[in-house]
Amino acid sequence: MPPFDWNEFLNSKRISQSDWQYAKDLAEDWVTCACGNQCEIIPRYDNGEPKDNILYELGIIFSKRIKDKNKSLAKKCLAEIEERSAILIQEIIKNKLKELKSAKKEIDVEINKWNNYL
Repeated sequence: MPPFDWNEFLNSKRISQSDWQYAKDLAEDWVTCACGNQCEIIPRYDNGEPKDNILYELGIIFSKRIKDKNKSLAKKCLAEIEERSAILIQEIIKNKLKELKSAKKEIDVEINKWNNYL
């Protein structure tokens, strides 16, 4: 199932009752909510719930805004979800780069050690 474009939905001029119901159903599921549509490298539990407490709280708020059909507050919350997700992704990438640099140093040491035998 392709990700639901929450920005497109919330920027729609007219939203039918069935569209609101569909959005409400999506917003109530961690896999398809606004948090679930963020990058898959964000740590999550098996049900899709984000492990980050801030992102979790924003997801709960977003779901309520959709349930209340409050476009303006849902848009604001969606922007906060995207901002928090960007921060988390940057942290994850920085940590992964540190791990890779450390691993490269270890590999370089091993290569030099084995080159001594040639």
